[in-house]
Amino acid sequence: MLPQALLDSGSAIEFLFVCWTRVICSPCRYGNPDGYHGTSVTIGLPSWLTDKDNELAILVAYFVALIVIIPTVVGLWCEAHVLLPTMAGRERVHVSLASHLAPLSAGCWQTLWRNSSKFLEDGVMQNTAYRFYRQVSEHTATKFMPGILASAVEFCEGVPCKNNQADDLSRLHKRVSEHFVKNQGDVNNDIMKVKTLLYAFLLREPVPPSLQADMQYVLGSAHRLLNGLLNICMEQRFVTATLNVIEFSQLLTQALWFHSNPLLQLPHFDMTQASTRTQCS
Repeated sequence: MLPQALLDSGSAIEFLFVCWTRVICSPCRYGNPDGYHGTSVTIGLPSWLTDKDNELAILVAYFVALIVIIPTVVGLWCEAHVLLPTMAGRERVHVSLASHLAPLSAGCWQTLWRNSSKFLEDGVMQNTAYRFYRQVSEHTATKFMPGILASAVEFCEGVPCKNNQADDLSRLHKRVSEHFVKNQGDVNNDIMKVKTLLYAFLLREPVPPSLQADMQYVLGSAHRLLNGLLNICMEQRFVTATLNVIEFSQLLTQALWFHSNPLLQLPHFDMTQASTRTQCS
């Protein structure tokens, strides 16, 4: 209620004007005497980015960065760090980034695509997976695994037969041939070479110096390829074959022949000591 003296003096309108002025000018909760009007958020950009005269140049810069620069950098990185197999030698080659700083041509992109499409997700070549698929079945026994593994295309390209190794390979083959089990790919000389090396390793036969490097290459790639063979067996739901692949992987790790004495897994044990220990026990 207004004071009686103010009403008598006829200044009621002036009093109301003063009260509303105080309300309007005093701090309020939302910064606006009319209440909350929403929230607006803006980003501070340089003035040249918002200048209409620069729109075309900015669009061209974005186009070059997203369509040209980024794909080129990704392509160079892939070629510099992806492991590419060589057709001529047994060594793996890492492509250096410095040798590919030149602009990428259409042929270079096609080569990169062809090499990447040759491999499956597990790192096994598609042709190798096809060979494995053709040879494995539900009841594939462990004794057939060395021959199936030796048929991998990676081995045919990485450790091909050489004339200067023929004599050593022939002598090594004679020492292990009595244990050979026939496989589909035995007619191929490259496959027979790898198969001979695998049998020599499992039987712990000494390998000539000329074949040592090839043996290291085969052993270095064997478990990766066996993992690809294992994936094929599991995808086909071949329970027996899956177990046999796992068993052969263990034998290959320990350099043991099928049904060998388990004591041979221990260091400094050979066939003589293992047999003597078994007889004593």
